[in-house]
Amino acid sequence: MVLRISYIIIFGFLVSCSSPEKDENKSTKIDSKYLYTLKCAACHGPSGNLGAAGAKDLSTSKLSDIELKKIISEGNSGMPAFQSSLSSKEIDEIINFVKHLRK
Repeated sequence: MVLRISYIIIFGFLVSCSSPEKDENKSTKIDSKYLYTLKCAACHGPSGNLGAAGAKDLSTSKLSDIELKKIISEGNSGMPAFQSSLSSKEIDEIINFVKHLRK
């Protein structure tokens, strides 16, 4: 019994000492794609070039991070504003995903 408890304590210690940077990067990529799919893909499409409802082609976008953040936050010509439904970090994650769609 004592040996089993010792293994559990050691395992817990090792897990808590694992590198958080790798875990954060991994979850950021998943969250970015998930958020994009949830909030953007209906109009922009999975590859960014669907163009439904007049959505811009994100695969050819040359907008800066600041310009993208403003558009996502405040909306633009038919696109809804997401500042009330997404945190600043979530918007940044979507921006990172959008940049990966560029050709």
